[in-house]
Amino acid sequence: MTKYGVATIFKDREVDRTWCSTKQEALRRASYGKHRRYIGTKEVDLYCEACDKDLEPGDVYIKRDEDTRYCKDCYEENSITYYTVSGEPVGDENDIEAYDDFDLEVEQEENNDTEV
Repeated sequence: MTKYGVATIFKDREVDRTWCSTKQEALRRASYGKHRRYIGTKEVDLYCEACDKDLEPGDVYIKRDEDTRYCKDCYEENSITYYTVSGEPVGDENDIEAYDDFDLEVEQEENNDTEV
């Protein structure tokens, strides 16, 4: 999957980086201020960190951060929307994003533009 990056840069130092699922979203975010810049693309492999299962758009999974995802077979949802993998806590509803067939992380795009 291709992600599109936006960075906030002050005095030649990057202080924040955001990855968007579409190029249009990244360009829109980059236009919010003079310190924000489009930084290009990043390829992200969609797989479960616990069992190495390949994930497809439409699969049910949770995302801990930009590179860490867990499939529905590996995570458990506990009270107060708290998630565990193999009994080990991985986060709660405040720092985990959950995806299913109604809420896709990546949209299907018609073309594969990767550079501005």
